[in-house]
Order: sequence, then C-alpha cells, then structure tokens
Amino acid sequence: MLLTRYKFLYLPALVIVATVFILLFVIAVSSYRNRDREIAKMEETLVREGRAIIHAIEAAIRTDSSRRLPDLERLNNLLQDISRDPDIAGIAIVDALGQTVASSSPRDKERHRDSGSINLLLREKGLVTRYGHDPAGERIFEIIQPFQPFFVPNPLSGLPKRAGEAAGEKEPLAAWAKDKIITISFRLRVFEASRQEDMRHVLLMAAILIILGTGTLYFIYIVQKYYRDLQEIHELKERVR
Repeated sequence: MLLTRYKFLYLPALVIVATVFILLFVIAVSSYRNRDREIAKMEETLVREGRAIIHAIEAAIRTDSSRRLPDLERLNNLLQDISRDPDIAGIAIVDALGQTVASSSPRDKERHRDSGSINLLLREKGLVTRYGHDPAGERIFEIIQPFQPFFVPNPLSGLPKRAGEAAGEKEPLAAWAKDKIITISFRLRVFEASRQEDMRHVLLMAAILIILGTGTLYFIYIVQKYYRDLQEIHELKERVR
C-alpha cells in the first residue's frame, strides 16, 4: 500500500506540466492575435491622422493659391513646419515622373523610382500604405495618396470631384496638381516601444511558466528516484527474509 501511494505521487506533477504547456500555447496564440490587432489599430490611427494632415495642406494651398500656381518656397516652408512634429518623419509632393516637387527636407530632391507602380496602385485603391526606413535607418509608416487641393461635390454620384475637372481643367492650380501625389511618413518609435514592452511582459510570463514546468519535471524525477529506492529496499528485505 505504501509503495502504491508513492508510485502515484508524481501524477499531480504531470498535470502541472500539462497545464504549463497549455498555458504557453494560449499565451503564444493570444500574443500573436493581440499583435495583429495592435498593428491594425496603429495603421488605422496613422492613416486617419495622415489624411487629416494632407487635407490641411490641401486647404492651405487652396486658400493661398486659389487662382495661380503655388509658391514652392512657401509650400516647402509649410511642409517643414508641419514636419516639426516629432512623430512625422517627412512629407513630400511628387510629380508623375517621380521627381520631388516640394518636401519637408530641403535636401530631398531625389527621384522616386517606384512612382510608376505607386500611381497604378493609387488608381486602383486611392490610398497606399507601406512600411519603410528613413535615411537614418529608423522604421517608418508611409501614407501615399493623390494630391488634390480642389474638391467640389458631385450631385449625381455623391462623390467628390476635382474642381479642375468641373471647370475643364482651366484653373492653374488644378492643372499644376494633376497627377501629383503626396507622401507623409510617420515614425514608429512610440508604437515600437509599446510593442517591446508588451513583448517583455509576454516573455516574463513565459519564463515563469517554463521555470515552473522545469521545477515540476525535476520534482517528477525526484519522486521516481525515491520510488525506485523504496522498491529496491523492499526487494532487499524480501530476500533477507
């Protein structure tokens, strides 16, 4: 009876080990799903903020240059002022050939080689988002959309329509803005720091569970060894008799 009782001492430990593995699996799945939700929420927030900034830029240009071509120096200054926000990595307006027309960085005069593919995506989706890196190597999130400083309501479709189209593309500003795109890039340092903090918490919980599981396995080993020793002692007593 005594040996049988010792024999089943390690069964609760097996239950603990199984529980540890189940909890590790649950944590892994939960962390993966939470990561996807956080990324989707982050992108939604940045897109909303980016579009608001783009609309503000378009409104400023519309107010400043309603009947003439925009002053590029003033436009560059406007983009530079907006980009003083520490979360904004840069803003640029690019023409159909990929040449930078205006930028928040005075040195940004390079040709955007992927402008052709971007324009195709913009015709299909109207808005393009992507991840990238700034010249310093920091990870950024880019929002790209057509640059349309003029909009008028279209009573037939209920959709916005460019004023240049309504006026036969006769307005200088509307003709200038045709086929141009605007890009705004956000730094992800705040979101990355938050994700790293969440990951550290997950790793801490996983480490605690692993330590618990390892301790339980060691307990199983001790119990089994103790059982074998009792078994050998019992067999030795039977031989002596």
